[in-house]
Amino acid sequence: VSQVVIMDSHRISESFRPTEEHLAGFERELGEHLRRHTGSATVAEETLEQARDYIAFCGRTPNTGVVAAPVCVISDETKADLYAAGLDGSWHGSSTTRTAVLRGSGAHADMLDPGHLEHNARLVRALLADSPDGSA
Repeated sequence: VSQVVIMDSHRISESFRPTEEHLAGFERELGEHLRRHTGSATVAEETLEQARDYIAFCGRTPNTGVVAAPVCVISDETKADLYAAGLDGSWHGSSTTRTAVLRGSGAHADMLDPGHLEHNARLVRALLADSPDGSA
């Protein structure tokens, strides 16, 4: 690939077992977001179950690979500093060329909502337009 773009996701470099405390906080945020956007407790519950499975997978499957393509993280508007080189969750070192962090718009759960999506989409388009093969 010519470019890797990551939307506000931490790199998990070591195996872990999610605790109920961590899952409860995650489920509270995601559940509230899903109910607000879908109006359905059933959809929220089903999605939360899938999210639990995904988190368990992430805990079993550390991301230790390195790619030749540039890696760019678009962080939520308050978390860019959490992706600095040397910090847990940073993507620095995952590319043999370069890693960049751009501050996106909105809190994590709201980054794809109207009012934030437009800004974040512009960032993605600009990154892809700047890719070596010119794809956008």
